[in-house]
Amino acid sequence: MRRVAALLATALATGAASAGAQNAPGERAPEFEVTSVKTNQSGAGQRSVGFQPGGRFVARNMTLRGLVAAAYGAPQPLPLYRVLGGPGWVDADRFDIDAMAAPDPSPQAGWTPRNQQTLRGLLASRFGLKAHQERQPLPSYALVLAREDGRLGARLTASPACNAPAAAPGTPRSPSAPPPCGGFGFTPPERVTARHLTMDETARFLMLNAVDRPVLNRTNLAGHFNWDLEFARELAPGRPADPAAAAAPSQATSIFTALQEQLGLKLDPIRSPFDVVVIDAASRPDPD
Repeated sequence: MRRVAALLATALATGAASAGAQNAPGERAPEFEVTSVKTNQSGAGQRSVGFQPGGRFVARNMTLRGLVAAAYGAPQPLPLYRVLGGPGWVDADRFDIDAMAAPDPSPQAGWTPRNQQTLRGLLASRFGLKAHQERQPLPSYALVLAREDGRLGARLTASPACNAPAAAPGTPRSPSAPPPCGGFGFTPPERVTARHLTMDETARFLMLNAVDRPVLNRTNLAGHFNWDLEFARELAPGRPADPAAAAAPSQATSIFTALQEQLGLKLDPIRSPFDVVVIDAASRPDPD
């Protein structure tokens, strides 16, 4: 067990003021009173990270890049592509962390500025983390219309009103039932059905489920839409193959071709500016 150095926590918080609240002059930076950092060599794929009521922080099977994303994102962890730099081990080594903060008169769980500032102090003390924030252009995709005449694909239709009634509370949804308003559902192995989504929400779906870059809506399409899309999810960058899909040869196509043929949309590679965190220095922690 080790006490986090308040001086290091203050220095890191000052350099990262835009990611959270600063301390008033003379005010002591929040810190964890005790911390335990251990390497995780289980090889498990599942990981978790979060703050709990009472000032406790728990991380399981997390990389340092993932921990930095948690410490600098607000109101939730940053996507990993917005944490740049660092030695190779920041993506390879895994860690378990248990930490308890000093008593707080109004303790809160979740990604509050105080909790994140405390986590930055831990990373500075135990991992020797030095990082700064800046704005950089990153590889991205623009979601645009695929056809010059503006026609949409056969599987993309306007949704002036939601036609998927909400189920009664506590009622399990049947696999054959349509998704709820503003939601989507997967039909194994390769079909996705969405109901009453805006194009911004569609772009976010693609970013989180189909490609490995940010996706920005540039379609200029207002309103809500229903769509049905079939694509080979195992071909999506950074996505593991679906076991059900691996059981038989896939007849679906890539997300890029599927968008054009089925929805009349396409993904154009672009570079867009994003706020990022750059890891300047880090060292492996001594386990305890």
